[in-house]
Amino acid sequence: ESMACGAPVLSSNIPVSLEIGMCHAQYFENNEESLLGLMGNILRQGVSMKDLENARDHARTFSWNSSYLKLIEVYKSCL
Repeated sequence: ESMACGAPVLSSNIPVSLEIGMCHAQYFENNEESLLGLMGNILRQGVSMKDLENARDHARTFSWNSSYLKLIEVYKSCL
């Protein structure tokens, strides 16, 4: 949702986040220091408008309908 709104995305460095966010998010390890360091970097350096636009375009590739269709395929493969 943040990505779709054009906001920087900070996410934990776990497989599902990496799969969805790809290069359009910034990742932190599962500890406070890592998150605070990443937040500090963004506040100091900012995020380019081009990166935010690319992330917004990436977010548009997700929809409830496409998620539904993929889930149906998973269910069918289990039958």
